[in-house]
Amino acid sequence: KEEKVKENKDKNSLKKELSRIEKEISEHEEKIKNPTKYCTNWGLLSIKQQEGAIKSWKKEIDSYKNQIEEKRRKIKEYYGRERSID
Repeated sequence: KEEKVKENKDKNSLKKELSRIEKEISEHEEKIKNPTKYCTNWGLLSIKQQEGAIKSWKKEIDSYKNQIEEKRRKIKEYYGRERSID
């Protein structure tokens, strides 16, 4: 029974972590679509600076996606292919 409780805590922790990362991805995608909402001096930045910010946000999105893939891989290893964290 203790093992089941620990497993449920682990599942909840993984769900929260995946949810947090997915939220970060959404926020970064929104920054790319509407940078002035997140960067009040956007219009004052040079084109190079704007492109740099967008490139940085895209790299962070890629990093977050890699984190999600890694966590999902670990979930499959830990819980097996037949089980999900739902």
